[in-house]
Amino acid sequence: MHLLGIDFGTSNTVGMLRLPDGRVRPLLFDGSPLLPSAVYLDTAGTLLVGRDAGRRSRLDPRRFEPHPKSRIDDGGILLGDRELLIFLNACRSAGIAPYYTRMMGWAEQLMSAGAGAFIGTLWPVETTKAATFAEVFYAALLAGESLGAAGLKARRTIEDTADPSWLAYTTYGNPNAVATRI
Repeated sequence: MHLLGIDFGTSNTVGMLRLPDGRVRPLLFDGSPLLPSAVYLDTAGTLLVGRDAGRRSRLDPRRFEPHPKSRIDDGGILLGDRELLIFLNACRSAGIAPYYTRMMGWAEQLMSAGAGAFIGTLWPVETTKAATFAEVFYAALLAGESLGAAGLKARRTIEDTADPSWLAYTTYGNPNAVATRI
């Protein structure tokens, strides 16, 4: 089995891959193990990351955030004039964890930072079901269905009485929101 670990840092992101034989190697981005954590949203709605984001930032700095992790507590981050749907299709991505005097999790942090919507899971999800959920969800969303309807369609597609993965997905945001192409 391959295992992937990602450290989303303030300035740089690093990914490490453990191969089935136990060897560990870094993921390379343009030949480097360090990927700048920067993000840029172009006018067509394409999200660029890393060095590509940095290069494109010269065109319109309002659409660029060099250190998105450091801005989570700011109460909102806009890239240009857009809010983003964030879908972390990873185990327990919608869960919460104790953080000193309050509970904290990806959903709370990203929604308070200005994300338009967030989808994550409350517990580990079987890999093929996670892939199917994402495929059905995005197809429905791109076909004009609302956020809530797309999530429900994806849940029903992977529904299985022997595997509760379909119940793990949770959506934060306006269920009537629809995606628009730019």
